[in-house]
Amino acid sequence: MNNLYQQALKKHYQAPIGLNKHINISHFSEGYNASCGDEISLSMQVDSRSETIDDISFRSDSCAICTASASILCLLSIGINLETLQSYYQYLKTQLNHPCGSLNNSLLTANHSETQKSAEFDILLPISAHPTRINCALLPWQTAIAAFSSPKVQSSGRMSNA
Repeated sequence: MNNLYQQALKKHYQAPIGLNKHINISHFSEGYNASCGDEISLSMQVDSRSETIDDISFRSDSCAICTASASILCLLSIGINLETLQSYYQYLKTQLNHPCGSLNNSLLTANHSETQKSAEFDILLPISAHPTRINCALLPWQTAIAAFSSPKVQSSGRMSNA
């Protein structure tokens, strides 16, 4: 269990990027993880011309894993579009559900170097050994996709199983 709460994950939990940050909101969604009780509200400012994320913020009443994952989401999301956000989510979901499978780094594209993105996602990979906690890591990403896909207020409701 100590590996689950490694130092890098703790850092994102203790000083999360984007937590309670005030931004001009163009897109918003809420998500809930019934298996852990995590609740998250995710706000984005999306550039209407380029359809990329200019700014992102979250509020949550969530566990360390969900909070750290939301922090990583905020770190990696500036300047990306919906397609890239979805590819990041698919990459993370695949790695958490199939940790022994081969890494598909082709899903990691856009502004950040492959090494930085991979290192940030690697922080969450020990969660794969704890299947009941995978939904905690995926919730912020699912909520972000729901927010991006539908401008302004939307509730993503109960989270489905990963």
